[in-house]
Amino acid sequence: MSKNDPKVSIIIPVYNGADYMKYAIDSALSQTYKNIEVIVVNDGSKDDGKTKEIAKEYGSKIKYYEKENGGVSTALNLAIKKMTGDYFSWLSHDDEYFPTKVEEEVKALKNTTKTIAISDFCTIDEHGVFMSNITFEHEKVESSSYFPLFEGKLNGITLLIPKDAFNNCGNFDESLRCTQDYDLWYKMLNKGYKLKHIPKVLAKSRQHRNQTTYLSPNTKREGNELWIKLVDTLPKKEKEKLYGSEYNFYLYMLETMYCAGYDQAYNHLKELLNEKYTTKKFKTICKIINIKYKNKKGKIFGIIKRTYKRSFKENIELIKRKVFKKWKK
Repeated sequence: MSKNDPKVSIIIPVYNGADYMKYAIDSALSQTYKNIEVIVVNDGSKDDGKTKEIAKEYGSKIKYYEKENGGVSTALNLAIKKMTGDYFSWLSHDDEYFPTKVEEEVKALKNTTKTIAISDFCTIDEHGVFMSNITFEHEKVESSSYFPLFEGKLNGITLLIPKDAFNNCGNFDESLRCTQDYDLWYKMLNKGYKLKHIPKVLAKSRQHRNQTTYLSPNTKREGNELWIKLVDTLPKKEKEKLYGSEYNFYLYMLETMYCAGYDQAYNHLKELLNEKYTTKKFKTICKIINIKYKNKKGKIFGIIKRTYKRSFKENIELIKRKVFKKWKK
């Protein structure tokens, strides 16, 4: 390790994490990149002291803080305040890093400014068994840093963020319980930060029944508010970069919001399309979407899995083939 190697703060917010947090901490301490600090913030766990007990087993290997329960945003913000590193690396207490995650992302950010590293990741089940790889099309990320965000695949554990991004863009919004991550990533991209994609799986995202985001009653409300804001404020040139035209962007988001069950965002997009484009084509699209996804709204977890596997191009081409045989946008 060189004296000039930047320091990385690995942040692990935890609430009732006794089942999985040991795997997360062990993966953080096993990084091949050694100039790190591991910060664990106990967000008021109510598990008879089990979370605290596990954290204390690591002694001076980690920095441990406790606070009253206030949500993951408050835990992350406390860690940001306490961190002494040059880079912020979020690791949820039920997820894991591959050993070279930090090393490869630090290397990717060498001699860059206003740049955030992002890697691919995989999903694992509650037993740690591999489920699927979640990868990005490298060229699309290079052409638009907004691509992972609007594909719904931007997972915070894949990122390495320079500390100055928080100084320039602010910390996590503590009023948000479910969408605080996408809200802040969007602010950073709007402030001119770019994503540097590493086309390699470097993190594991665990899928299990107790995940608070999937169970929270705030998920739908916050999701609607978030996506309406993103759709309305994303510059037109970025919409065109993402999906070829502003119309295609709205069409993609319309279908995505319908699948996700975000009714308010879906209706908002319907109104936008009605205002901006002729109604005949639009009504036909809505009809197809309703037929295609009838009785398939499902739970948020299932929706996210489908979103990962379905490409925008496939959706658009299907609609064009079935309805707009002569239409070219």
